[in-house]
Amino acid sequence: MNVKLPLIITSASVAALMGATAQAATVGAAMDYTQDITVIDLGGFGLFAGTGAGEGSGSFDSNGELSVGSSVLTSIPAIGGPGVVVSSTLYSGSITGSTWSYSGTSQQTFVSCTGNATICGNITVGTALPTTGNALFSLDILTGGNWFTSSTIGFLAQLDVDHMLAPPSAVPVPAAAWLFGSALLGLAGVSRKRKA
Repeated sequence: MNVKLPLIITSASVAALMGATAQAATVGAAMDYTQDITVIDLGGFGLFAGTGAGEGSGSFDSNGELSVGSSVLTSIPAIGGPGVVVSSTLYSGSITGSTWSYSGTSQQTFVSCTGNATICGNITVGTALPTTGNALFSLDILTGGNWFTSSTIGFLAQLDVDHMLAPPSAVPVPAAAWLFGSALLGLAGVSRKRKA
């Protein structure tokens, strides 16, 4: 009994250490970020109707900000070929436990636009612009989640965007923690053999 109790306590300590390491690593860790976009024509003629899809990455920081960046391929068939827009968005918020909550303030910066002249002509590269009309939402910093935004490009089109932040990749447990745990199990085995 004297051998088993310390082993249980020590194993619990190792498990707690490994859990704390995994949670701490989620702040600043890159997560997969994707967008699914529907472009709605506001003129009623269907000229600016289209779709878009984006891929990139996102991460939370210790100040409670969520930063996402992506490359989006947008296609509006009536105005010619597609355009590729590279942008980043900074969402302000706060983290309580593992829950991140959006404050309602965000800024988008367009990095580049190539391809369709009409799409790129409505984008200002290099200026951080506030985004408005976005509903408040919350995400879990450990499992990610999804949210929805809607914005307009002048009086031409409305962009409805489904955003998805995927869970971070599995965080490797430090080798020292694994070695420490296996060493304890080995010592427990030796101790049991001596007792028998």
